[in-house]
Formats: sequence, structure tokens, C-alpha cells
Amino acid sequence: MHALATKRRSWVQGRIQCHCDATATGYICISTPSSNQVQRFGGLRFYDRLPGVAQRVASNATDCEAFVEGVVIYHLVIEGTLALTGQRFELNTVRERARTHMGLYQGFTAVARDESRHVNFGIKVLHDAVQEEPARFAPLIQRTLVECRPLISGTFRPLDPRHLTGYGHSEQDLRKFGLNSLNRRLRAITINLAA
Repeated sequence: MHALATKRRSWVQGRIQCHCDATATGYICISTPSSNQVQRFGGLRFYDRLPGVAQRVASNATDCEAFVEGVVIYHLVIEGTLALTGQRFELNTVRERARTHMGLYQGFTAVARDESRHVNFGIKVLHDAVQEEPARFAPLIQRTLVECRPLISGTFRPLDPRHLTGYGHSEQDLRKFGLNSLNRRLRAITINLAA
């Protein structure tokens, strides 16, 4: 990766570390699941995987594989597939209940807009990496996504289905929207999920 990628790597490293710190203190929605949830996710947890990747980038700023893996996990999976999906359904529910005048709706809309910018940044980074070295980075992106699939599926499965059905949604609605969004982003990166 070239000078521009080095700047990106520095910026993303800070984002990943900030996210890991927030996760460790419980300030974000992806909180520590119960042991029951960990079992259901196959033992893979964002707050285990992401800090490890951030540490690899922090220890060796030239580790492009760690950088790309971090961008996949943070920008593509956490923000692009999970956060934006949840935000979309939350905002739709608020609109359906005619509560758009509430501060929560306005604030959540601003957060979703900001998340979209982060996702677009990640897509650009991954697209550039695949264009520069497709044989090196396309398989890494695909492998990271395959490894994250149980976590994605588990996140779309609420502990209590009423958390979705009570608002007129289903696990299938979330999964379909999230995976369609992920596939659109993968097309922009110029890869698909199949190896």
C-alpha cells in the first residue's frame, strides 16, 4: 500500500482502538454477551477479535493484512452490516409510530449518516487494496467475512424474538436486509463472498 494507504491505516488504527476501548467499557450496543450467546456464536466475539487486530496494527503499522482485516471487521461487518441494519429498522419503527419530532430520531439519524461515511471510507480502502493486490487481499477479505458469518447471524438473532416481532419485524427481515447490504458493498469492492 502506498502513502495514502499509510494515512488511512493510521486513521483506521485510531478508530479501531477507540471502538475496542468503548466496547470494553460497554458504551456501545455490541456488549458482552452471556455465555449462552457466546456458545451460539461459536465462541467468536467482536470484542475478542477486533482488539487483537488493533493490537497487530499498533505493534506493526506495516502489517497490511491486519489493517485490511480490521477494516473488514470494523467498517464492513460492525458498521456496514450490523449497525446500519439495526439503525435502519429502528428509524423505520420511529417513523411508523410518528415520533420523528423526538430528539432520539434526530440524533439517531445523525449517527446513521455518520456511520454511512465510515462504511464508505472502509469500502474505498478495501476496493483500493483489492485493486492494488487482488491475489493478496481478496482472499483475506473473503476469509475474514466467512469467519464473521456466525457472529453476523447470531447478532441478527435476538435473545427474545419479541424485541423484533413487537415492532412488526422478524429475524429474517434483519438478516435479509443486512446480507443484501453486505453483498452490495462487496460488489463495490469488486469481490464476492465465495472464495
